[in-house]
Amino acid sequence: MIDGWIEADREAPRKQRHTARRIWQRLVAEHGAEVSERQVCRYVHPFVMRACFSGAGFVIAFRNESQQAFLEVHVAAFE
Repeated sequence: MIDGWIEADREAPRKQRHTARRIWQRLVAEHGAEVSERQVCRYVHPFVMRACFSGAGFVIAFRNESQQAFLEVHVAAFE
């Protein structure tokens, strides 16, 4: 379910995308999930990068935390 929400967020405007907190709130309110906000944060775990010169931010979420994902996200950030 969370993966589906994150996938759908790719098409949504930036301000309308889910945060880890919003995902947790939806899970509890809509589905009665008994999960902590921290666990949801660990599951979502986005990559956050801030460029030193411009100060521009870049955030992207991957389904797993691996070296391949780490390298792919750097390529996407610099593009």
